[in-house]
Amino acid sequence: MHSRQELAVATSAQVEIMKEQLGVTKEKVAALASHQKIMHDQAGMKVMCTVTEGLSDIGKEYILLKQKQILVKAEGAKLTYINDPLARRSRVDMLD
Repeated sequence: MHSRQELAVATSAQVEIMKEQLGVTKEKVAALASHQKIMHDQAGMKVMCTVTEGLSDIGKEYILLKQKQILVKAEGAKLTYINDPLARRSRVDMLD
């Protein structure tokens, strides 16, 4: 059998090994956390770039749509003015 002193030395050695393992594990966790933060930041930048990538195309489509709406509205007003004698008269009255 082992003496108490040998058991104490072995236990102390195990504690030291476990402390080293804990230190290594903490470093790995810190490295993983750092890597995760970098990946999160890169993903955020990708989302920002993706959102702005098609923005000019969307803006162009929006402007064209608004122009068409204004033209349709103007044509509707013009047709109403031409077909409505009261509208023409009131317009002429306003000019006098």
